[in-house]
Amino acid sequence: MTSKQMQARVAADMALAKKDFARRLRAARENAGLTQTQLANQIGRDWASVQRWEAAKTSPRPGMIQKLARVLDVSEEHLQGTLDSAETTLERLIREVTSTSRALRELQVAIDGITATLERLENRIQHIEGAVAPITRREDWDHSAQEAHDRIAAGLAERRADRAARPRSS
Repeated sequence: MTSKQMQARVAADMALAKKDFARRLRAARENAGLTQTQLANQIGRDWASVQRWEAAKTSPRPGMIQKLARVLDVSEEHLQGTLDSAETTLERLIREVTSTSRALRELQVAIDGITATLERLENRIQHIEGAVAPITRREDWDHSAQEAHDRIAAGLAERRADRAARPRSS
């Protein structure tokens, strides 16, 4: 991985962590029954700071995270996302199972389509093989043609003999 790719990945991870923190902060504030203004007053900040944190525009300093956790009655780890709550873990697992289940259904539809196509191709091949089987080799074809010629010639010879054996009427 190049240095630029690594920097991009770190930036993306940081943005995701900031959004996760914002979501957790808002949920904890709402669970505590506080408005942004009420929370801001209890931690000694203005409501705009709380609004920026919840909008993931900025992040509070570590000391402020401590105050937020104490006021909201949650752990710092929970706010920072380093310790998932059981509910968050369950939600994530449900999303993963749903996504996997959807992918498996789509895969099954694709497999069914491929299977149907293979069956149609197999039927066509059998049909072609059935039509081609009597003419497998040139010698067989030549032999069959000779047999047909011989049968026709024998039939003609029998008719001539029958005619010659019949009495002629005058």
